[in-house]
Amino acid sequence: MPQYSPAQILCTDKGRGAGNCPIQHIELPRPGGSGLASPKNFGTLRGLSSLQASRTEWITEDAVFKALWPYHDSLPLQVRQRIVLPPSEIVGLFDPSSTVYEQITQPGGAGIKRYRRWFRIFAATEYVIWPINYSGNHWELVVIHKQQAENGDWTHVSQIAVIDAWKNEGNSVRKQQVHTRLEGFLKKMNMTFALNYERSVWAPWQRDLWSCGMRTYWAARQMMDRILKFHEDGLTYSEKLWEPLSGWFNVDFVRWEMIGLNAYFCVKDLDYRARIAVELVNQVQGDNDEMEDAGDTMRPPQGDHEIERPPIAQQPVPSTPNKRKKREHDADDSLMDISSPSPVTKFAPVPVPNERRIAPSRSIDRGDQDMLEGEGENANPIWSRSSAERTGYPRPSGSAP
Repeated sequence: MPQYSPAQILCTDKGRGAGNCPIQHIELPRPGGSGLASPKNFGTLRGLSSLQASRTEWITEDAVFKALWPYHDSLPLQVRQRIVLPPSEIVGLFDPSSTVYEQITQPGGAGIKRYRRWFRIFAATEYVIWPINYSGNHWELVVIHKQQAENGDWTHVSQIAVIDAWKNEGNSVRKQQVHTRLEGFLKKMNMTFALNYERSVWAPWQRDLWSCGMRTYWAARQMMDRILKFHEDGLTYSEKLWEPLSGWFNVDFVRWEMIGLNAYFCVKDLDYRARIAVELVNQVQGDNDEMEDAGDTMRPPQGDHEIERPPIAQQPVPSTPNKRKKREHDADDSLMDISSPSPVTKFAPVPVPNERRIAPSRSIDRGDQDMLEGEGENANPIWSRSSAERTGYPRPSGSAP
């Protein structure tokens, strides 16, 4: 049973229209929240809590999936019927310290029986968009394109890409381990593979220890948008699916977009007997169990984000018009400009980021520490306080990237 706590809610004038609030707010409930809607499980709230705990919080599985499911469901029926989002990740499958992979792939097929539901999911659609967790502390995205077998199931893997924004010194080893385990898992489900099925998708580099979840969501969103574009153009598939992702990644915008989608998922889970509100918060619990200023933990640092480009990205150079000689029927003062094909120059490779060690592993099963809210003060520090630009970030919960 969730805990109900008093909170300060920002509300507009009562009434309808012009942005007024038509909701009859429920007074503070009796202990136990009698008569109020209740989430089906705590997972409905965990993702939203991790997204709002801090702008540098490593987000949970619930935060990633409960942002992607509503986005997937918003697509046209013909498109979302071609894409499957698995119900979750398989905890431990891509963790080198776990025995889950060995149990699944053991001879005899006993280990794969508990994942029969996964086989039905994977074999039902042409595309699979699957966020995975490596070693319990890093999010990546698997994108699979398949073809139909003779029995009509989508069990022939044509192309696979693993999109990983983390470019540390262990990147190549991690990539190989993910591909090996992914292939072994799918073959255990009796899937076949095309020759040269591996694809590579460039993504903006992750230079911090906490944004991998937001980047995985953003990559999945772009891949679904591309499949939607194929449908609009009358295509079923194109190699353009594997083109570089956008080099523009604003981590704070993406976090707030995910907050909105997680909040919507929660409202839907409550059978729409809930509304999204703005809560006044003075303090939140930090990593060391000390209370921190709520504004400081979520306020973006000053300065703009930069657009990154893959090493092979090209940019047109302004062309110099070619001018032809005046002809008899031209006006006296006219010269026709004929633009020549624009030459291109190659960008230099994106600079290698500061190498950082992946933080210690934290099992995704442990969930999140609950966010504690202050009772408020007469002088609200969130709105009146003028904080200087932050020079460092708090350590993410669980020290996971």
